[in-house]
Amino acid sequence: MSGAKEILQRRIQRRAHQLWQEAGSVDGKSEEFWLLAEQQIKQEEQDYDETLEDSFPASDPPANSGFTS
Repeated sequence: MSGAKEILQRRIQRRAHQLWQEAGSVDGKSEEFWLLAEQQIKQEEQDYDETLEDSFPASDPPANSGFTS
């Protein structure tokens, strides 16, 4: 498993454990908590990626500097 996949798996595991604890440590629902955590983490990553795509990169020059040659 690559480093990025391992990090993702650990994030999902921590979130699933948090959700399980918040639900009162319910037995027999580990898969449900895992799937919910996975969905939440992936949605957060997608939202973050979309935010980055929508932001104006600081390295891009302005479209019009106001100077003429």
